[in-house]
Amino acid sequence: MTAAAVLVVVALLLRPGGPAMSLTAVRGRRALDRGSTWAARRLRRGGGGTDTRVVELLDDLGAALRAGLTPAEALRACLVVDRDGWRSTVLGPVLGAAEQGRPAGAVWERVARHEQHPEIAALARAWGLSERLGCPLAEAVCSTAASSRARTQLRQRLDTATAGARATSTLLSVLPVLGALAALTLGLGPDQLYGTLLGALSLGSGLVMLLVGRWLVARMMRGVVREIA
Repeated sequence: MTAAAVLVVVALLLRPGGPAMSLTAVRGRRALDRGSTWAARRLRRGGGGTDTRVVELLDDLGAALRAGLTPAEALRACLVVDRDGWRSTVLGPVLGAAEQGRPAGAVWERVARHEQHPEIAALARAWGLSERLGCPLAEAVCSTAASSRARTQLRQRLDTATAGARATSTLLSVLPVLGALAALTLGLGPDQLYGTLLGALSLGSGLVMLLVGRWLVARMMRGVVREIA
């Protein structure tokens, strides 16, 4: 096949509405769909396993305390539903302190440091405050559960809102690499593409613009997240 024939084939493939453009559009749509599907999947499971488990634990603990159970009884009731053993790890030390009649706020703080989870740390502060001031423990736990649920839902909405932008940014970053691979299929090696001074300058400026573009997109997304949050 002559060089002219190759150029004609490439032009036909890259013309608007041609097979290559259609393939690119399909890939872009699939990338966006994957981003939306990923966000929806996170939305269904509550934005992450740990967040979901903590919110469910706070809800169960608050309901048990509001039903009139003592702290030790409420903690034992929460252990009835323990699908993966996580609740036993978290509640075990606290239940031991509650059964012995010792203040459990400090134990919750140790558990929060071990788990490194802000919602458990908030529960530890609310529990300790209730023990020191005598305010109703059930209300303190339920308030912590409500704020934890609100923060989790906000993270879910942010993930859903930015999924499309992340997918588009990734797709646009991959397209230049696909162009270089397409040149290789036509028999043009890297030395032929970028061996000259003009080619090297084009490669360097393209990489710089690619990195700057990704940085700008990430910065805009962070700004939107801060504004919403």
